[in-house]
Amino acid sequence: MALMSRPISSRTSIEQTYQDSVVSQGMPAGLSFSLALPRGWHLRRREAVTIPGPGSPVVELARFAPATENALGWAEGAEVVILAAFLPREMHGRDWLRAWVDSQGYSVMDSREASTPFGIMGDVLASRTRDGIRKLHRLTTFKDADLIFLLDGRASYEHCVRSPSIQEIFLLAVIRFRLLEPTRQLFAEGFEPVTLEGTARVSFLASGLWTSRPGGDAPTEGASLIFDNLLDQRVVGTLVAVLGSVGMPATELEAITLTKLANQGYSYSAQTQPAYEVVKPDSEVVVRSAMATRDSANFTVTSARITLDSIPVSLVLITPTESASFEAWAVNNRVFEIALNSMRVEVVDSDPGNDR
Repeated sequence: MALMSRPISSRTSIEQTYQDSVVSQGMPAGLSFSLALPRGWHLRRREAVTIPGPGSPVVELARFAPATENALGWAEGAEVVILAAFLPREMHGRDWLRAWVDSQGYSVMDSREASTPFGIMGDVLASRTRDGIRKLHRLTTFKDADLIFLLDGRASYEHCVRSPSIQEIFLLAVIRFRLLEPTRQLFAEGFEPVTLEGTARVSFLASGLWTSRPGGDAPTEGASLIFDNLLDQRVVGTLVAVLGSVGMPATELEAITLTKLANQGYSYSAQTQPAYEVVKPDSEVVVRSAMATRDSANFTVTSARITLDSIPVSLVLITPTESASFEAWAVNNRVFEIALNSMRVEVVDSDPGNDR
């Protein structure tokens, strides 16, 4: 069974069958929302709604179900449940959903991703059996600041096999889901611009929760910084940013950085094919990764070699592998992506009119 990607009913039929439901009364600031549901559904809530936080990381905001036997989805036992989850560290909604699916015992049947300004969101079709009853679930994430919103559309698995169109209820709820008071903050944690300065100047966004220190032995006319992700005073991720001199090949700068890591005890496997590559007349970005070991621990080393207007930059992430520590891996990779995507370079010149 596959995720339904577009409605199968006509626009006229949808307008006649569905209506927007608004949930705002009694909701804490930032948690109000609206979504489309079949006519004849009603709102059920188990308990008073509180804002998710460290003490209550996942909160049920609302639960909807058919109110009468004539309502669409009654025979299938359909429900739509909205949850909100506290996100202590920035990560993709897709990765949060992967961890949730694993922890809650779902079996994934199909999945998709959606790129948004808030990161990559996840959309999963899964099944789960509880109390001897198997249900089909569509699990979709939305994100605002440090909150993940999970829309969980569910119904009897057997009914959905016989009548796949029941998925349309969940699809339309996803399409029409809206936060009514979004903060529009992109990240769950604070990111601040940092600067490397040598012959040129490089700025990018770095997490305020990571500690920074000078990266010794910087290239001539270059600069370097090292950022550590600490958990209980233990390093669970490291980002190395190195700026080379104007005209230096980025491949050479990358090789120097990786060699220094090898001298610190990291033993690399063969590198994978580039995970990301963009080549333009005035710029080049190539990202690739490799498995590495150090002191019997397994790591993933992801390296970006960047050239912008003849200015080379090396950005390297050392993180526990996905299988060794999924949460650290997800957090570290998100920080790496934000740094890479926010990178800006300009030539240092005493004449501001010559800035690039």
